Amino acid sequence: MIKIRTYKMSRRGDRGSVLSLPAVWVHDLGIQPGDQLDVYRDELDRLIIVAPGKSTETRSAGHLRRAMERTGYGGE
Repeated sequence: MIKIRTYKMSRRGDRGSVLSLPAVWVHDLGIQPGDQLDVYRDELDRLIIVAPGKSTETRSAGHLRRAMERTGYGGE
């Protein structure tokens, strides 16, 4: 697993929170506004976000690093 970056939560109204999605991930999968994402919670309380119907091609660590560099993310 490659850490893309650390994000802060934002409030949205009285009952919601917002977390931005990494641009490199959105771009690589071709996610568009209005697309639906599945969110899962695993046994370690981690969230897993899946874009159903989008590319599930396995990407190498080198490909991900190059994509992050291209979009300005440093993988802190």
